[in-house]
Amino acid sequence: MISWEDFNKRSIDLFIQFDLAKKAISGFRETPEALKCFAEKELDSLKKDMQGHFEKKGKDIQKSWMYDETKADTYIQSTIDSVPSRLEEIENRLNQNHIILLVTLFESFMKDIHKEILTKNPKLLNPDRKIPLGRAVNDGLNKIIEEEISREVHSVDRKAIEDRCKYFKERLSIDWSFDNTAIPLIKSTLEVRNTILHDDPNFKVDRLQLQVAMAICMGITMVSTVQAHLLYPESFESPDKSGKLTEHFKKILNK
Repeated sequence: MISWEDFNKRSIDLFIQFDLAKKAISGFRETPEALKCFAEKELDSLKKDMQGHFEKKGKDIQKSWMYDETKADTYIQSTIDSVPSRLEEIENRLNQNHIILLVTLFESFMKDIHKEILTKNPKLLNPDRKIPLGRAVNDGLNKIIEEEISREVHSVDRKAIEDRCKYFKERLSIDWSFDNTAIPLIKSTLEVRNTILHDDPNFKVDRLQLQVAMAICMGITMVSTVQAHLLYPESFESPDKSGKLTEHFKKILNK
């Protein structure tokens, strides 16, 4: 039984984890004692790292700038001063990873929906696919169907989002386009994910992009599960507690 609540819980858990990390960073930034402790530990770490180097050179590390009180204080202060920009970079890394993992959850859940529908109704598989006789004889019908389902699910997952939406609507009778308003939103979210992974690892992810990503991923998975529940109630649990979405899609299906 595929349940949207599973996706919802994992998405919320993801949000809580990243939100907690951001709050920890914010608290660190606003605590002078923590900043000073961090900078002092950075200096201690540098001393340990350089100890072996000085020994190899036959020099006394105690005579280096690291043990000069004035220069050490300057280093500590410069480290403290650099923290805000470092924390901004870390916060962006958190936003980047949040959106990457959210899209991964989304695409995985949509593939699960696709796979389950094809499993329940193999007649929806591409009818133009030709299966070699030798494969049919050697593998048997059940294995062939299982392999064809996997092939088609992964094939559709690689398509552009517009084509995926069209496929779900025309082949599976699952319409998550929201009258085509969802396409540009999920497309922009996927583009952000792809830009981070393939083009610009320093791409700035702002709060609005994260909010859009969360809203559209939640919306698409929810309406898809409601419709799948109406078509295959034994395989999908409806997330529609109010019943309004269910009634809406019932009317559409009965037209």
